[in-house]
Amino acid sequence: TEIAARHALVRQHLGSFELETAPDAPFLWLKVPEPWLSGTFKAAAASANVLVDDEDEFKTGRSGKVSHRVRIGITNPLTREETSEGLRIVRNIMEDSSACYDSFE
Repeated sequence: TEIAARHALVRQHLGSFELETAPDAPFLWLKVPEPWLSGTFKAAAASANVLVDDEDEFKTGRSGKVSHRVRIGITNPLTREETSEGLRIVRNIMEDSSACYDSFE
């Protein structure tokens, strides 16, 4: 029930973006739009106090394949309100493609 409620929040905040998940999964894969790279997006999210994983953390070696996706856990925040706020921040980052040129070190 809780995961279903959080997936509803995902649809509310990120439903217009390309993502992959399963109904019972506590996470989703979100494709970041051009010109974002997953590592740069991860850094931008971290600077806004939102933790996401970039695709490199899940590669099984030095693969040349790039999918431009980040992994977002939706059950890590304790409350639905925290999940909603994090997803709102992610959406704002996605919509501001000019931010991908900033340095997030």
